[in-house]
Amino acid sequence: MGLRDIINKPNVLAYAKAGIDVARAAQRLSDDGYKCMIVPSRGAVPFLRVAKSYYRQLVISCMPQDDRLTKGMQARFGPLTLALDVPFTADAGRIGVEGLKSAHIRRFWARVVAAIVRRQVDNPHYRFFRFVRDEVCQVGHHDSLEWRMESERFLFIDTVVSGRAVCEIVEGFEAEGLDQIHYILLLDENGAAMRQPYAARIHALAAAGRATLIKVPSLFTEDQGPAVSGVWSVVVPKLMDLVRYEPAMGDGFAGAGLYYHEVRQRPDASNVQVTKAVARLDQLLFEAMHVAVDPNEVFEDLEHLGSEFSGDAALQTLEGLPTLFGRGLDESIEAYLAHIEGHKLFGKANTLATAKAPILAGLRGTKAEIDVSTSHCIRLHVEDAEAKRLIRQFRTSLARPYWRDSDKTERA
Repeated sequence: MGLRDIINKPNVLAYAKAGIDVARAAQRLSDDGYKCMIVPSRGAVPFLRVAKSYYRQLVISCMPQDDRLTKGMQARFGPLTLALDVPFTADAGRIGVEGLKSAHIRRFWARVVAAIVRRQVDNPHYRFFRFVRDEVCQVGHHDSLEWRMESERFLFIDTVVSGRAVCEIVEGFEAEGLDQIHYILLLDENGAAMRQPYAARIHALAAAGRATLIKVPSLFTEDQGPAVSGVWSVVVPKLMDLVRYEPAMGDGFAGAGLYYHEVRQRPDASNVQVTKAVARLDQLLFEAMHVAVDPNEVFEDLEHLGSEFSGDAALQTLEGLPTLFGRGLDESIEAYLAHIEGHKLFGKANTLATAKAPILAGLRGTKAEIDVSTSHCIRLHVEDAEAKRLIRQFRTSLARPYWRDSDKTERA
């Protein structure tokens, strides 16, 4: 199936509608105490960008002026703004790591999340995650939102194809005692792509009120790399292998990787086409959101926030948005496709070429070969001697507390 078969007007509008559905679900779940969100999927990022815009652009703008700063405030902050990217990527390199299954890697990341929400900064799984991110490969931008995530009651948004990945993640969380999570799941092919027994498990979560299922005809941003999200994924298979044998890690569950953000154009403009692609997709989905908006849902959302339409003019403006923004939607889709195709941005070679220089710089002399998977995950193949040195460095770091000072502001 070609690119133009999946990135078309119906699918773009379906993406926008799904993003609106994410926003509406997150707002109502926030009322139930879900104040933050874990994002394991780069493919979910475009939906989240729509979701973050929906209330600000289409709901709050319809409120009376006096309500915008009061009743609108609760829609401005919540799980969509306190959302932390965590690399649950189960990639373990070209040939994998003997004896290490995808479920083992995802269990490691479940332990990292458990340590974050429980404030267990000296947990060795969390410490290894930060060691890989902060010491092994210093690259890109990382937010500090994890320090504000202080509840085991959080949202988890993921894209779902077969369903295996999210089921392994759910099992990992439940093994760690994290049973208050609500899952927002974006289902490829409207759910038809799911396989058994994963489909039954996912539908059981929904039936129990623990999952919100949002159907999408085609997840065209899934596994397409940083040109759709601006989020880059890196794994270090050799470190996954060696760290399993560290006494502090316990029973052999291991992961070694990171996500990093890079959207801003570099001084040398070497990432300019990726930067433009992310901006074009954001603009495209922003336009599509104005076409897909349902005034009846906006009314429900205003009512939910304790407000109403500011007047007939606001309602008339809202009702005219689909026509206004729909005029240029075909042109915007074509411009996005032309940019992606013209620069081959969905190709592995482009991802590798764009990422290589900053990653090599971030390794600070550590020797590694770099390749990229079909899902645009960047793999660092570190030489044996280098990997052993890094593991010794990690082992030594565990002897020091995570914080140097009692106020917990300065790293040891």
